[in-house]
Amino acid sequence: MDRRITVDRTFGYGVAAASVLAPEREQALAPPAARESLVVDQRPLATAPDHRVVDEAPPVSEPTTASVRNGPAVAAIVAAGIGSACLGIIVTAEGAFADFSRALNIVNPVGPLSGKTTLMVALWLVAWGVLHLAWRSRDVNFPRAATATGILLVLGLLGTFPPMFDLIGSLIEHH
Repeated sequence: MDRRITVDRTFGYGVAAASVLAPEREQALAPPAARESLVVDQRPLATAPDHRVVDEAPPVSEPTTASVRNGPAVAAIVAAGIGSACLGIIVTAEGAFADFSRALNIVNPVGPLSGKTTLMVALWLVAWGVLHLAWRSRDVNFPRAATATGILLVLGLLGTFPPMFDLIGSLIEHH
């Protein structure tokens, strides 16, 4: 029995295959399209230095995986929490201080909302940029960052809840 490397053009892909059948049996068993196989090489698949036929393929090295840092992703997540907390603080301060409310009025038909959202987006972008630069090549503790983000989101939500900023506004007026 000789071994040959053949190119199978059955599906037009040019797939190389190792043949272990005798050439006459191979031709009988092959489908019609595969009978037109082209013999590329008639040497054994592999030989040892002393010219023995080796049935094993050479060992395949393990693929290496590049280490991916989570810092940039965690920076974006924490920055979202910071942006939410900033919105809560801005809304609370706008409800408590009339001068701050007037300062936030960028576009008259929209009122202070235009300044609240503009200021919040600016603070969020600054937080994201600073955290990204600080963590871009680091692995950050994700559970701690997620907990901090959750707390910041809750604070932001509470700050935009009318009874909360009314309460804080009344507390500030009494002092």
